[in-house]
Amino acid sequence: MRTLRAIVVGLLAVCFASCQWGEKRPEDAPKEALEKALEALAEEDYDAYLSYVDFGMELDSLQEASMRNVVRQHQEWKRAERAAVMAVEVIDVHLQSDSVCMAHYQYVFADSTKEIVSQKMVRQGSDWKIRFRN
Repeated sequence: MRTLRAIVVGLLAVCFASCQWGEKRPEDAPKEALEKALEALAEEDYDAYLSYVDFGMELDSLQEASMRNVVRQHQEWKRAERAAVMAVEVIDVHLQSDSVCMAHYQYVFADSTKEIVSQKMVRQGSDWKIRFRN
């Protein structure tokens, strides 16, 4: 009987732990948005990347084209300066409130150098966006 009780308690503990691991944490939403934005940037899909950026105002088509060009030039400069980007890794996302967080990630370059970046993210409705301005 004790063995059966121990097995049942063990199974309940495993079930409880697995349920908790599957739960979404508040930090998961901005982290997923940041990962999608960085993936779009790595794939040079600047329109998709810019959809994850909060400019503080709506941009017209000329302003969007200008921002796309700025992002493209910055990525080209980064590659020329440090060689190819081998990986981009999200380090941490820290919520400051229910609508603001700080995201920390790092670039890993082919020459083995690393660059850590910290950016504020804000929630707009249900979407999280990288804050372009302070």
